[in-house]
Amino acid sequence: MKHLKEVSGSLTISYLGDLKSLEGLNQLEIIGGGLIIRNNSELQSTEALENLKSIGGDIEIEYNNSLRKISGFGQISTLNGSLSIYGNDDLFSLEGLESIEEIKGGVSIGNSKIVNFEGLNNLSEVGGNFSIDYNRSLSSLSGLENLKVIRQSLGLFSNDKLENLKGLEGLVEIYSELNIYFNHDLISLEGLNSLKDVEYINIYDNRKLNDYCDIKGLIDQYNFSIFYNKYNPSWEDFRRGNCSD
Repeated sequence: MKHLKEVSGSLTISYLGDLKSLEGLNQLEIIGGGLIIRNNSELQSTEALENLKSIGGDIEIEYNNSLRKISGFGQISTLNGSLSIYGNDDLFSLEGLESIEEIKGGVSIGNSKIVNFEGLNNLSEVGGNFSIDYNRSLSSLSGLENLKVIRQSLGLFSNDKLENLKGLEGLVEIYSELNIYFNHDLISLEGLNSLKDVEYINIYDNRKLNDYCDIKGLIDQYNFSIFYNKYNPSWEDFRRGNCSD
């Protein structure tokens, strides 16, 4: 496989228990479909994909419990499908994805050791849903400052150490819903001050959340549900300017 330059369909690398690297794919430049790297318990790095220039479908990097580094995607600026980086228990960084500017599908990020989003610094547009969930060590959304548009929903679920939404200051538009649930250390929605348009807002079960002032300009009588947080302002509270407790 060391001379392989193109795969016309999708490439799946999964359930290879002894696989520690992707050596042998160093010359690969084009994948016509998606790239799936899943359930390889000893895989530590993807850096052998450094010559990859084009992927026609999704990138799914999931449940590789020894993976510590994502690299090899430095020549890809637009992803035609979705990006899922999920369940990689030793992955502590998204560095290696810096060249990606647009993802035409959705994004799903959920890894227990990720602390921030450095590595997605040039991402400006997501065409599908953007889901940030079960990142148990995530303390900051830094790295997402250039994200401007999400063409479906943004969801933040069960990110236990996240205290605010700083890093999303560049986000202007969410075409569908903003959903924020079960983020137990979340105190404030600071970081959403540039958001101008969202269809509906759901905020539940964030037990320390008491400051909604960054979204007060988005609220109308019929476009939000806020329950079971430390402070749960009503439409009348927002109308009177009582956006924090």
